[in-house]
Amino acid sequence: LCLNNCKDVYVSEVLFFGYRVFSDGIMLSDCKNALVEKNFVRTGDDAFETKSTTSKGLTENVWFKNNDAWTDKGVAYGCIYESNHDTTDVHFEDCSVGFAMGTWSNHLGCCVIQMGNRKGAKMHDITFNNFEIYMNHNAAILNIFIGGSGGRGEGYGHVDKIYFSNIVAKRNYGAVLNLRTYDSINCSIERVYVDNVISNDVLFTKDNYKEKINQNTLLIVLDHHKKQLNEYEEIINDVKDIIIIDHHIIGNEKIYSIDEYIDSNKSSTTEIIAN
Repeated sequence: LCLNNCKDVYVSEVLFFGYRVFSDGIMLSDCKNALVEKNFVRTGDDAFETKSTTSKGLTENVWFKNNDAWTDKGVAYGCIYESNHDTTDVHFEDCSVGFAMGTWSNHLGCCVIQMGNRKGAKMHDITFNNFEIYMNHNAAILNIFIGGSGGRGEGYGHVDKIYFSNIVAKRNYGAVLNLRTYDSINCSIERVYVDNVISNDVLFTKDNYKEKINQNTLLIVLDHHKKQLNEYEEIINDVKDIIIIDHHIIGNEKIYSIDEYIDSNKSSTTEIIAN
């Protein structure tokens, strides 16, 4: 069910079954004042989503409430990729995921922000609250991914004020949170809030990573080489083996590393990695 440039939308108590790629469940593109509630979607593509694909319009004041998703290949809930216009004030609440099975791309997840097709596009003030996830095989439960279509290649966009709260994943075989941008010039992720997220009976906090660190742990630092620029400085002290890949001019207080590739003649860290 695809609705484009609509106002005052209401979708309720519908069952959708689709096994093919491009069999999206409920997609709202450039819609305003919408409520999607009490639906079930099992699909070979994305289940519940917003997009911006029309020549005019704005996604605003959209609610997905009390829905159930089963995704064999796509995203369960999210604001997905196409961004002809900005997306704001979108809320996913009191929803569940039975099975999230896709493993073919790192952009997949249960609660997802994905951008890529337009420079300068923005997605902001989006919430995911009170989710129950039975089984996840996606790259991450919570995923903010700026890159090309299908998680491949170049992408653009700016993400700000995203809230993940009260989310429980009973059987999670992926990461809890994935944040990924294509570069630091045309992409940005700011103000992401994570509150009361539980994966495999463990509360997700900034200190959880210490339980996974051992003498064989390798930390790769990208797009910077100074400790004070790292969002969580303590990890620099906790990991012994560090590799730096960066394109900025070397300054003072460089992180100690066992190996590094720093080339200020390159336009981005991505260019260094690609070459």
